[in-house]
Amino acid sequence: MRGEPFDGDGYILFMSVTKGLTATVIHLLIERGFLDLDAPVCKYWPEFAKNGKENITVKMVLNHTSGLAAFPIEDNIHFSDFADLDKIIRCLEDMVPFWVPGTQLLYSVWTFGFMVGEIVRRVTGKTIGAVFREEISVPLGLDLWIGGLPEEKESRVIPWMPKTLPKLPES
Repeated sequence: MRGEPFDGDGYILFMSVTKGLTATVIHLLIERGFLDLDAPVCKYWPEFAKNGKENITVKMVLNHTSGLAAFPIEDNIHFSDFADLDKIIRCLEDMVPFWVPGTQLLYSVWTFGFMVGEIVRRVTGKTIGAVFREEISVPLGLDLWIGGLPEEKESRVIPWMPKTLPKLPES
């Protein structure tokens, strides 16, 4: 918290910095032939192809031109629901683009991570956090995580907001 020294032994929440890490996972899967940047998302995630989203490509998700909202928008979605991945994924499947995908940019504050994570899960059968650890952070010797931390590391998290928020699921 503010006013307390950071000793370098704690964990901090990266927020949007994680977008670069998740994009690295996507590009690793592209390099290995598991994903095509120009393929529609629905090639890997069939339920995504409704409400005008059938032509949204993996590239459009990565470059923030999918036309989808920056936040999961639905009357019954709240920040506390972000730990309920099934609910968020259903919300993304039901979303309608604000404009023709690929024609305008809207920074996808929260939806980016959920969409990229679901694409990775559909292709690999693993969470994006698991793929990141197996393919990037562990081989490079980095103590870096995407998604929830293991319980034994939680005491080292440096708080940045009230502790009333839900715990993210283990990735």
